[in-house]
This record gives sequence, C-alpha cells and structure tokens, in this order.
Amino acid sequence: MVKRVVAGLLILALTGCASSAPPADTVEQLRERFVAAGGDCTDATPVSLAPATESLTCSGGAVLHTVGSDADRSALVDYYLESDSVRARTHIMLGAERWIIVDKISTIVVVMPHLGGIIQGRNGANP
Repeated sequence: MVKRVVAGLLILALTGCASSAPPADTVEQLRERFVAAGGDCTDATPVSLAPATESLTCSGGAVLHTVGSDADRSALVDYYLESDSVRARTHIMLGAERWIIVDKISTIVVVMPHLGGIIQGRNGANP
C-alpha cells in the first residue's frame, strides 16, 4: 500500500500535475485551501512552534504552518525529519515557498494536486 502511495506521489511530482495555487499569507488561508482540497481540518487549534510564523493542529491530525523565510522553512523541515511520525514514514511534509503541511501520506496524495507544493525532506526533495 505504501509503495503505491509513494509511486503516486512520484507520478504527480514528475508529471507536474500540481497546480500553482496562490501563496497562503496566513495559516487560516492555508487551512481553508487545505480543506477545499480534501484535507480534514474542520476544528483547529493554534499552536506555537518556532520557527513557524503561525501554526494550527487540525482535529484530523494535520499540522499546518506558515513561515517567513526559506531559512525558517528549512529549520521546520529539519525539526520534522527528526519527529517520530515522519521518521516512521506514516506522515510526510508538503511544502511551498511560505507554508508546510504535515499529514498522513494518504491525505497528502489527495491535496497535493490542488495545493501545489513539493514533498519536503531528504533524498532529493528540497529542505
């Protein structure tokens, strides 16, 4: 199952199916776009996680972040690469210039074509 999901993500990335959605200026705008793309975030709780500018933890399990710079995005990716959920390969990071979403692989596959962005992390993806 995981191999199929990963293969699907690779196909999306290689074929350029991801749209070029406008950037999210606030984490609330990101949440609205995430939900419209098929993500689960009807109830969200603000959290503080440096170096993110704003962060929300969604009732469905996703964590949404906006960042102010490339350095902040890279630091947040590094933080998650050491987290249990990303290291266990149950969750992955989808990110664009000023936002990152951490959620289950199955959700990222659904939202990525609508939100754009790329998978964040090691092994060739942008930190």
